[in-house]
Amino acid sequence: MTDAGNINNLLLLKKIVYDMGKYNDNFERAVLSILENILIFDDIDAAGIYTLNNENENLELVTYSGSVSSEFVSFVRTIGKDFPLRKKLNWGVNTYLNYRDSKWQPQFTSEGLKAVGNLPILNDDKLIASLIVVSKKFPHITEQTREFMDFVATHIGDLITENWQKEELNKMTCCFEESRKALLVKNQAIESSINGIAIADLDGNITYVNNACVQMWGYNDKQEIIGNHIEKLWAEEGTLSCLQNMPKNKGSI
Repeated sequence: MTDAGNINNLLLLKKIVYDMGKYNDNFERAVLSILENILIFDDIDAAGIYTLNNENENLELVTYSGSVSSEFVSFVRTIGKDFPLRKKLNWGVNTYLNYRDSKWQPQFTSEGLKAVGNLPILNDDKLIASLIVVSKKFPHITEQTREFMDFVATHIGDLITENWQKEELNKMTCCFEESRKALLVKNQAIESSINGIAIADLDGNITYVNNACVQMWGYNDKQEIIGNHIEKLWAEEGTLSCLQNMPKNKGSI
């Protein structure tokens, strides 16, 4: 396959994976997106509605409209017998197939690739289902079509992993932003409180005071308090020393 062909294939796969990422919580929409991007039809102008039967894992033709030939209907029912629906998928879904020429792969239009991609679909539970790559006349797959299918098999895994990692990064970024906003609200509440609030580290050194605390203890600036021991706010030094030594003196002052 030429470099130009590989570039076009890569663009198509990136588009497919991007759409899968958008619809990873909706299997039906993900399948529709894949079909819209990978199916090439140069001789059929129709729309079919199919149902995935979860019990026997078959792809069954429910209704169809437009100029769909009996040969094509037979073909769909044939591949449906071997449709590898994953066990995790425990509900029936309707798959709407839009048949149209693809602007993403014009070089395959003349080949009439009637295919459902062997593309794993990711959701929060990782892989839940896969589709088989086939052509309408599967006994006569052209070498060009076979190269494209091999390209898909070689590269789709890495692209899906990359897409999943980006999705996870976006989720973490959103969580961080929400936490940051919550922290800002808490900080504002503490800072504007009319109650005196002071925070100290494990050594008892003051690391934060709000404005009410500064005013309560008669200081003019936070920096007059921050860095001092907490004793500066709650006891005379002599009394504090006696209290601190009580455990050593077994209770006697």
